[in-house]
Amino acid sequence: MNDQYTVKELTSIEGQHDVYHCNQPDCPTCKAFWEYATRLREQAERKEPGRLSTKEWISARYLDGMTVREIAFNVDWLMTR
Repeated sequence: MNDQYTVKELTSIEGQHDVYHCNQPDCPTCKAFWEYATRLREQAERKEPGRLSTKEWISARYLDGMTVREIAFNVDWLMTR
């Protein structure tokens, strides 16, 4: 199982499928998307000793005036290293 989850991978799972408005019961794409999204959220909240969690890092950058686009780029870069 993957130990590093990224927004890029989450987006690739979704592809052209609309996971927010799917009416197909037990849709495999939606199931994979939401499971991955949950793991990405859990990873973002994990805190390592001496480091901010990704969630705390995002909040700090936003308060420092970084644009949402810059934050998104940097979060994706942080998650893939």
